[in-house]
Amino acid sequence: MSASQATGPGPEAPGDEVQTGFPSYLFTQGAWFLAFGLQMVLFPYLVRVVLQENEIRFGLAQMSMQLPTVLLILLGGYAADRTDTRLTVLAGCGLCALSFLGLGVFVAGGHLTYATLIL
Repeated sequence: MSASQATGPGPEAPGDEVQTGFPSYLFTQGAWFLAFGLQMVLFPYLVRVVLQENEIRFGLAQMSMQLPTVLLILLGGYAADRTDTRLTVLAGCGLCALSFLGLGVFVAGGHLTYATLIL
């Protein structure tokens, strides 16, 4: 048995590399966890430090962060099964980026309110 046969299955020739999409998967997982982590830190900071809300309103604000997931999870699953996944993800990411841009505009302009933050 030669050394090339002992290494197991692999590309036939140097130019015949199989693309798995694993780097793209790792990037999207990292981006999701980065965005999720920032949201878990930034949102409470805005409610408690910037807006100086009390404990009750702080708890309600944290509860409101989970409300879209509860309300839209079935609709999202339905849409994911029946639409082009790539376009759905692009539209979702675009809307998310626009919401953060709008939040940044409110914070920079000094017009951030509790109701705006909840919406």
